[in-house]
This record gives sequence, structure tokens and C-alpha cells, in this order.
Amino acid sequence: MHIRYTGQLKQIFRVAWLLLCLAPLYAGSQNFKKTLSPIVLEDGDTFVFIGNSITHQCAYTQYVEDYFYTRYPNKRINLINAGVSGDFAEHVLTRLDEDILKHQPKYVSILIGMNDGEYVKWQDSIFSTYKNSMTSLTNKLDKAKVKTILLTPTIYDTQQGLIGENWVEKEEVKDLHYDAVLSFFGAWCAEIAGLKGYGYADLHGDLTHYTRMARKKDPNFTFVSDAVHPENNGQLIMALSFLKGIEANTTVSKILIDHKDGTWTYTAENGMISSQSPTNIAFDFKANALPWVVLNDAQMAFELAEAGSKMGQELLQVVGLEPGDYELMIDGSLVGTYSHLDFAAGVALQNNEKTPQYQQALKVAQINKERNEQIVERIRDEWLLRKGLELGDEDEEEEEEEEDLVNDPDYQRYLRVRNMGLENYLKKEFYSVVGALESKSKTMVDAIYIANQPKRHHYEIKRKL
Repeated sequence: MHIRYTGQLKQIFRVAWLLLCLAPLYAGSQNFKKTLSPIVLEDGDTFVFIGNSITHQCAYTQYVEDYFYTRYPNKRINLINAGVSGDFAEHVLTRLDEDILKHQPKYVSILIGMNDGEYVKWQDSIFSTYKNSMTSLTNKLDKAKVKTILLTPTIYDTQQGLIGENWVEKEEVKDLHYDAVLSFFGAWCAEIAGLKGYGYADLHGDLTHYTRMARKKDPNFTFVSDAVHPENNGQLIMALSFLKGIEANTTVSKILIDHKDGTWTYTAENGMISSQSPTNIAFDFKANALPWVVLNDAQMAFELAEAGSKMGQELLQVVGLEPGDYELMIDGSLVGTYSHLDFAAGVALQNNEKTPQYQQALKVAQINKERNEQIVERIRDEWLLRKGLELGDEDEEEEEEEEDLVNDPDYQRYLRVRNMGLENYLKKEFYSVVGALESKSKTMVDAIYIANQPKRHHYEIKRKL
């Protein structure tokens, strides 16, 4: 059978063929980027945490700081909290240059969205405002050649909302589905991170997961008593999610001791072994890092999520011991008794409070907590005060409430500064106050980098008598 091609049909074939040839070119023109992972911070690099009140709390940021201070003690990394209570994405744009880009960050993380949903039912217009502001923010960061990590908004605990522990009227909570709104915002963050090659961490998903785990034992459990602001245990889950999202290094150190041909042999990862004995198990070891240790205020979540083993493996493995129980001594002190089977499988030391490494890391966390409570929070409070003046917020307290605040120095300073006006406040107080606090913060970071330097320790493993 013969087919006659009309001129019109030939033209259709030519167009189809041209489109097939050009398809790879059009696909490439989208300029998709590789996913930003893992995050690599070198000596002198700066990381800025952008956020609202949940970042202003200085908790998840503090736990992440503790990780970097102990995992990379020989890298001076600048970690900056840039959270301001009440912020929407559009507010971050107004302070981007002075509060964030002035630090010349290599990386930033963005945790914004809890306020952007406005604590109401889903509205397309509200989401569009959030999306447009976030797009403008990330585009400006791209232009400044800053690498971005998007963090999903955290959870709104509807269970707490239903008992009235929140800022939304109890009767309205049931029909808001506000946690679903935040989940959608987070899904958009994941989509944009994929399209633009940003880093990404699902804080919402992990907080939901571990809340459900805890409620298997206690149906009244919550990480978020006021339904909005995660407390320390919730903030620890956020820090763990953050570290997983950036594919942080999970190993502190590993020591392997093996018995071959009548001789003990030693190898180590991320540390140096010296003065090892071939006839009995005794050696010196200096690790390149310390374990990730958090204070008691977040221990419940640290244990629930097994955060120590997930982000701070400190392993001692001994193969070839005769059956029995053995004592592990570090610097002459007993840190634990383990069977030959325990040692063969590998003894995890990262959560052992008796080791000198744990105690050293605990001291680092204590200094950093003081730095955040005494200095970093005050810096963020100053930015909040500035924002209030810029937005022209008026005091809305009732007279009886003002009487309760008459002896509150922070409130009295707010009244004084409000009377000064924004221009005078910036000129006479803001820059000098923030500058002095930032200088104090650097001094405390100096102290951290003295306290976090790993030391050489002497190990012995002896048969228990």
C-alpha cells in the first residue's frame, strides 16, 4: 500500500521531529541542581540559623552547636542564631542584610512558617504570601552565594490545642487543622529544596514520629505544651532531625583490638593509639572528637530517639577475649564491666557518664548553655525590640497588667526605648548593645574551644576477679 504525504502532513512530521531533537535541550534549560548534601564546614566558616520564636528560644540551635563544638574541636566554626520571635518570612527579608548577610555565612538554615499560616484554616492567599516571601528570601541568598537548608515548620500539637493550651480559641482548634497547614508548608519546602538543590530537614515529620512513639506509653505526652513552641525535649528532636538532614558525621571514634597469633593488635578510626601493649590490653588513645552530650533538660528525648548512637558513635571492640567478665579502666578509673561477648560486639561509650570524654563534652555543653542564656538570647531580644519599634507596635496591656510589670526591668526599658523612638534607639543603643554582646559571645566561644580539645587517655581491660 502506498501512502501519499500531503504538504500539511509533511509539515507536521517536520515539527514533531524538531521537537524530539530539541527535547534534551529544553530539559537541560531548567538548570536543576544537585542536592546540597552533605554540609561541609571548614575552619573559619559561618553558619546562620534563620527563624522565628522557635529559633529565638536558643535550644535546638544550642544542641546543634554542641555537636559541632565536640565533633570538630580543631575547626573554628562560627554558629550564629538569627531567630526573632513573631517573624514571618517577610520580616526576615527586612533584616537580611544587617542580621544575616553581615556575618558572611557559607550556609544558612531557614525555619519559618509557624506564624505565616496565621493560625487559621487553609487559605490560598496566605500560602501565596508565604511562598512569595520565601522565594524572594531564597533568591536573595542565592544571589549572595549563600547555601541554603530549608527546615520544615514544626508541629502544631492539636491535642494540646483541644485542651486550651495555645493562643487559638479552644472551640476553633478542632476545625482549623492547623498542623495539616504546616505540613503542607513543609511539603512545599521539600519540593523547592529538590528543585533548587537546597539542603532539607523534615522537623515536622520527626516531631510527629517521636510524639506518637512517646504516646504509646503516655497518651497525654507532648513536646509542645503550648501547642506551638517545642520545649527542650522537642528541640532536641529538632536538632537530631537537622543533623540527619545535613548528613552529619555519625562517628566520634572507633577502636578495634584483635588477638592474633598470641599478640594484641590495635587499630583506630578518628584518633591515635600509642603505647599499646602486645601482651595485655593496655594502650593510650587520643580521639579527634568528643561525644555529643546534651544536658539533663533534653535527656528524655535524647534517649527516646537514641540520638547518641545515631549521631555520636564512640565504639570499643575487642575480639579474642577468653570467656568471662572484664573491667574497663580509663585513666585508672572503672567506667564499666562487660562480658567478652559485649566486647566482641562492640561496647558503646558515647552515653557513659563515667568516661572522661563524656565529662569533658558535658562541660562544653554547660559553657554553651550559659553563652546562649546570658548572651545570645539577649542579642535576639534586642532584635525583637528593634522590630517592634520598626513596626510601630503600641503597648496593648491593660492597666492592671501594666501594674504587674512595674518592677520588670525589661518592660521598663521597652517603655523608655519606645519613648526614644527608632532613630535615637538605633543611634544610641542598638548597635552598641548588640556589638558588646557579640564580643562577649566570641569570648565565651574562645572558652569553649579551650574546653573542647581532646586529651590522651590511658585504657586498660582486665579480667574481673
